[in-house]
Amino acid sequence: MKKFEYRDVPFSERDDASEKFAKLGKEGWEMVGVARADFGIVCFFKRELSDG
Repeated sequence: MKKFEYRDVPFSERDDASEKFAKLGKEGWEMVGVARADFGIVCFFKRELSDG
């Protein structure tokens, strides 16, 4: 069975989201959700854990 790890990343209007998204994508993270927050948004990411 596949196993995943998860993380949440806050973004404000001042952040360069495209730069952060590109970096996370290169690290294997896939965005799976977005929620509004008082400071901006929170994006939720997951990536598959490698065996070993």
